[in-house]
Amino acid sequence: MKYKALLVGRNLEVIEDFFTQPHNYLELESSSLRTEDVINHLKYYKPHVMVYCVRSENKEAMGLIASYAKDGLPLVVVGDPEDCLEFDNTNANTADLILQRPIPIEEIEDQILDLMQEKEIDPEHRMENVAESDDVKTPEPVVSVPAPSFSPSPSILDLARRKHVLVIDDDPGNLKMLKEQLHDEYDVGIAPSGKVAMRFLENKPTDLILLDYEMPEEDGPTVMTKIRQLPAHKNTPIVFLTGITDRNKIQKALVLKPQGYLLKPIEQRKLMQTIKSLIG
Repeated sequence: MKYKALLVGRNLEVIEDFFTQPHNYLELESSSLRTEDVINHLKYYKPHVMVYCVRSENKEAMGLIASYAKDGLPLVVVGDPEDCLEFDNTNANTADLILQRPIPIEEIEDQILDLMQEKEIDPEHRMENVAESDDVKTPEPVVSVPAPSFSPSPSILDLARRKHVLVIDDDPGNLKMLKEQLHDEYDVGIAPSGKVAMRFLENKPTDLILLDYEMPEEDGPTVMTKIRQLPAHKNTPIVFLTGITDRNKIQKALVLKPQGYLLKPIEQRKLMQTIKSLIG
C-alpha cells in the first residue's frame, strides 16, 4: 500500500521528475493551483501528504497552500533555495519539510516516508482533511486565478462517470486554460511533456488526448507514436492542437491518423464540439 501524494505548484521540472521516476512508497496525483481544483482533489483523492513544487509563486498562492497544512495535512515544500526561503519567510513553521533543489527524487521520497512514519500515518487510512470539514471555510481563491464556481459540486458517482481528457502541452498557460475550459464537463489531467504523459498513461486510463505539436524534448508526432505502442491506448482518440502551418510538419502528424487536428488559437466552441463528437 502506498501513500497518496498530491503535487501542486508551478515548478513543472520537479513535477516531471516525480512522474518519470518509479516510486516504492508514493502514489502520485497532480493539481493546478486553482482553488476549486485543489479542493476537489482533497475531497476525492484524499492525499496523505501535499507536495508543493514551488517556483516564483506570489504570497497569496503560498498562503493558500500553507492554509491546508495549518488544518492538519502534512506539507512538503520542494524548490530552488530562493523559492523555499521565500515560502519559509512568508509562512513560517507551516511546512513539515522544506527540501531545496538539487535533491534526488529518491531522497525526497525517503524523507516523505520518514515523515509519514513519524506522524504514524497508515497508508490504508483515508485522510480526513480540510476539504471535508464543515467547520472549515474554503480558502479564498488566489487573486490571479478565477474564483471557483458556486454551482453544486458533482457527487463522487458523477465524477466516476465523467469522461477523462489528458492534455499534453509544455506551456503552463495553455494547460491552465484548457483545464479551465473543460473541467465543467470532463475530468481533466495535464502533462507538461511526453515523458510525463507516458508515465500517466502506463498507470491510468483516459478517454481522449489533446496533444500539442511543438514541445522541446519530443514533438507531438513522436509522442503519439509512443502512445500508440501502449496496448490500452491503440485506439484512444488523439487530437492535435497546434499553430503549425508548415505543410511537411502537418503531413508528419496526419500520416499517424489522429482523430482531429485543430489550429491555435482554438475557439472553445469548436474544441468542445470536436471532443463531444469523439467521446460524448
